[in-house]
Amino acid sequence: RYNGTGGDRVRNASSTASLSLFYNRSIGKNKAFAISVSGGYADALSRKHLWRESNQSDLVAFDRFNRVKNKSYVFSGMANYSFGSAYVGAQYYLSKIDQNADGTDYSPSVQTATAYTGYSFNGDNMSFSPSVGGTFTHTSSQGIKDTDFVPYMRLNYNIWVNEGKAQGLSGSASVAVTNASTASGGLLTSAQTFLDNRFISVGNPYLKSSWGIYPRLRASYYKPDGKVSAELAYTANYTRRYNAPVIFEEGDMFYYTNTGLGHNWSHSVSLNARWKVLSWLSLSPYFGYSGTSFETPTQKVDFNYFRAGGSVSVTVKDFYFSLNANSPTKSVDGDIITHGSAQYSASAYWDYKNLSLGITYHYSNQQNYTKGRADGFQYLNKSNGRASSVMIRASIYLSKGKKHRHPNAGGASGVDTGLTQAQQTKQ
Repeated sequence: RYNGTGGDRVRNASSTASLSLFYNRSIGKNKAFAISVSGGYADALSRKHLWRESNQSDLVAFDRFNRVKNKSYVFSGMANYSFGSAYVGAQYYLSKIDQNADGTDYSPSVQTATAYTGYSFNGDNMSFSPSVGGTFTHTSSQGIKDTDFVPYMRLNYNIWVNEGKAQGLSGSASVAVTNASTASGGLLTSAQTFLDNRFISVGNPYLKSSWGIYPRLRASYYKPDGKVSAELAYTANYTRRYNAPVIFEEGDMFYYTNTGLGHNWSHSVSLNARWKVLSWLSLSPYFGYSGTSFETPTQKVDFNYFRAGGSVSVTVKDFYFSLNANSPTKSVDGDIITHGSAQYSASAYWDYKNLSLGITYHYSNQQNYTKGRADGFQYLNKSNGRASSVMIRASIYLSKGKKHRHPNAGGASGVDTGLTQAQQTKQ
């Protein structure tokens, strides 16, 4: 039995700023040109302290410190030209991080450039939209550079019924071949973070982007009077060069790092429904299933999980109330299994003209854990107890001139702070 004292202290601080500019212009009949540019900056600091004091001779006392300071810069741009039912476009993204980790400097960067073209055909009860293109990805860290090209292809087919007894039925089928993920800059350095005295999280400057094939089927029904709706969806994913965390042993230490695995098969089924019981009362249940299979260097993973949830909402004139509940989450990524506690919330909103006021209460029983294993090693990080939070929101909407919607504006809302999960959480 362990007899002594120990602790785990993490202090994080970050600030971000971003600016996005969007320009849209119609050129003649059925022609339009849109361009957007975005920039962002983030400053982040993580300080972590692990220690143990022991009065037993067979337990080793230790004192571990980690300090990571990041300055992150991001720029993105998008240009799109549409003419009739066709369009062409391009996107560019750059993320750069200046990192000092325990006195060592790193400067990882990630760039992606995408070009695409597509066409959309719309009929009385169907639509078909193919698009093709490609994405170049370039990563650089610690003198290690990698350039990769992934073709882009997407096919979407939709069909619906506008009249008769089957009115309200619709279905869709789609398949995409595209870039699956690009490593964030914080994972591309060799910075080390102690998770325990002999367990270290470390980056991987050799990470490459992954790509995949993603088919999806959907069937839905919407009753014309709006009282009942339901959607059943099935998604299958095949990811090649799947990036995931693995645990391995080197000397007398164990390491946790992201690496490229061969491939990953996964699929999911979801059912969402909404029933308007009364003019002011609605019920919305949800059911889901997910499964995945892949291999890491130390194990073969076959994972299946079911989840359910739902909400009850009440709308009375300008007031809106809702109660929400969701069962625990569970997912597997490489050698790591993550379990999240059940979530509950209650919300109330009041909307009047351009003013909106609201309050939301969140509660969870904090049965969260992360666990992993490798040959001769097991890792468990568990938190018990309860957690609750209250969020108050006040919004006022001001507008002038004509209103435009700007899809795919390529904003820089996702500024990568460069801090990994290990650098931000307690163990």
